Amino acid sequence: MKKFKKIYLEITNTCGAACSFCPGTVRAPAFMAWDDFRDVIKKIKGRADYLAFHLMGEPLLHPDLPLFIDIAGENGFKVNLASNGRHILAAEPLLEKEALRQVSFSLHSAADMESAQVEEYLGRIFEFTDRALKGDRVHVSFRLWSIDRGDNTGRMLKMIKERYNKELDTTPAETHVKGVKVRGKLFLHMAKEFEWPDLKNRDYGKRGFCLGLREQAGILADFTVVPCCLDRDGVMALGNIKEKTWEEILSGQRAKNIYDGFSRREAVEELCRRCGYRQRFESAKKN
Repeated sequence: MKKFKKIYLEITNTCGAACSFCPGTVRAPAFMAWDDFRDVIKKIKGRADYLAFHLMGEPLLHPDLPLFIDIAGENGFKVNLASNGRHILAAEPLLEKEALRQVSFSLHSAADMESAQVEEYLGRIFEFTDRALKGDRVHVSFRLWSIDRGDNTGRMLKMIKERYNKELDTTPAETHVKGVKVRGKLFLHMAKEFEWPDLKNRDYGKRGFCLGLREQAGILADFTVVPCCLDRDGVMALGNIKEKTWEEILSGQRAKNIYDGFSRREAVEELCRRCGYRQRFESAKKN
């Protein structure tokens, strides 16, 4: 069985924010219990290098997050967190966790804030980042995936440049994510907004490629396994990790069809055909 680069493990699908770029989920709010988490980890041990504690939801809201990081580390995983940064105080103690590899802040969540709120919000994230950089172990990523919007994007870019005394190449990539090193283990990742996959979206056509089931897979808070981090409602459910083994799920017919389809550069699932993010892979091949 192939080892993935990362497995997305959704410890909660609850967020509390209502960001304009995020479609949310129709699933009932859920927080994964620590014993269920432990059992899932045992089933996927050795199946990926990294665990990313999100698909939907804000991982910093989970009261057992420090314990989860410890359990992941004990089982050979490094942990990546993606956060909107609004609960930054909960992240401070996590910098001492050996298993924590990266914290990514979705700064585009501030797109709808007032100017004064943006300064306070980004100021708290800067303080956390400076502490992380002193430790020289944890990577920090500033994600600005709204580079084509006006609102607060320009203000945040200016604040980042001034804070770190760095002239950055902030020319946006056409569709793929553009990464720029700011300092040490701090990176700025910029992109235009993408269209989340949805069965109501326009059909982009079958031709295309994705890293789902090649470099990644996901597990929702209800233990449904999905092929990628953008299947927010389990439309392409492959099986339930509490009921089957990892190997049984990934060797199932639906998983095989998805993998073989992308091997032919063909999206066999309707949700994949209606995913705007998939277009970034096509752009990356051209650049």
